[in-house]
Amino acid sequence: RRVEDAVSMTYRFIWQHLQEEVMRPGSDRKDVAERMKKLLDGGHDLPHGIGKSLHDALTNPARAAAHSAETIIAETLLERLLDSRHDWAAGKVTATDDPYFLLEALGFAAVPTLLKHLDDNRLTSAIAWGFCNSITQQRRVNGLVYSLLFDLAGKTLATKEVPAWWEKARAVGEEAWLVEGAVAKENKSTDWPNACHLRILQLRYPERLADVLLYQLKHRPKAQSHPIISAVEGCKLAGSWKLAVMIQADALLDSHQTSRASLKALAKYDRLTFNREAIKAYDEMVEDTKGNYGDSPEGLLSYLALQTDDAMVWDAFLRSAKRAATGLRMEMMKPLRYLCPGGNLQSQRLLFLRAFLDDTSVGHLEEGADPGPCCTSNIPELRICDFAAMQAASIMGWSDRPDENWTERQWDSLRDRVRRAVHK
Repeated sequence: RRVEDAVSMTYRFIWQHLQEEVMRPGSDRKDVAERMKKLLDGGHDLPHGIGKSLHDALTNPARAAAHSAETIIAETLLERLLDSRHDWAAGKVTATDDPYFLLEALGFAAVPTLLKHLDDNRLTSAIAWGFCNSITQQRRVNGLVYSLLFDLAGKTLATKEVPAWWEKARAVGEEAWLVEGAVAKENKSTDWPNACHLRILQLRYPERLADVLLYQLKHRPKAQSHPIISAVEGCKLAGSWKLAVMIQADALLDSHQTSRASLKALAKYDRLTFNREAIKAYDEMVEDTKGNYGDSPEGLLSYLALQTDDAMVWDAFLRSAKRAATGLRMEMMKPLRYLCPGGNLQSQRLLFLRAFLDDTSVGHLEEGADPGPCCTSNIPELRICDFAAMQAASIMGWSDRPDENWTERQWDSLRDRVRRAVHK
């Protein structure tokens, strides 16, 4: 079975090479067609007859003139939409395992094919989950087609508006349209970049992601930028290019702004620069912030320390937490119980928490403010020293489960055990 799978995968790679050869300007299509025929004669077609479709397009002059290889692929993928399970709610599909995203990756090349199926009401395997007064139902091909067109357009379109949009988009050009549309529309924390545009840019125009990121950070600094940064990190360009982009991006941010996603990304490419900028971010952090601590940029700065084991970064993190308001201090301590992207870092986390075992200030929801669940879900008011002990006990895997009925003696005992277990 393993041998058969390996052989099948080998022929898939050969077909992929031939498809790329067809789309290469100046390629010898007659030679490519002959090699495709040898594969077909040997019984090595691609799934769903895609290989035969490509071969037919090359050997039939009339059809080859009327349809590009990308169009043939788009038409084949359109038929595969019947098997699509595109479902954002379930969170299970990815850009590599569903024909919906394979069609999306074709970008503007797929649009002519999509326009032919605006009235295609065949059932697919995708589900539209019910919400409020709507019912759960199976999605139709034209429903997925409209979703693709809306994503490419960057907005919802009425049926009669689609032709006008396509004419305008073609005039602008695919690359320019995607770059402009990828940026978040408004300068609000609830605004996000266009995920569809980012995916296509990452695949086809990765170098333009720098323009998207830097423009958004400059003109829409409050909008969510981490999806763009993730696209930069995941693209095929060299690490040196990514490092240069991240350095430019971080220079546009204030030291306490957002979760410093660009600075966290720097940790993968330039540890010294990351450490220096992380220390600066902690030293310049404000002592308190308005609104919900859980959503505040300051509360998210903890994640910088979790990227590194550098002692100077952790010292700066500790200094900033000690001078922070009580609710913000607790918010900064919360992520320490989770697994760290930079490694286990258990000793650093425990030593940080040990520094607060004598802090008797109390965190609570103050009148007129909404600092979020800065303590725990079952203890609405809690001293910093007790919260630190709880966090440390959780990191070490202890079975203690404190609640609001715990006595002072129980809290004293837990803190003493943590002191003995965590040595300076």
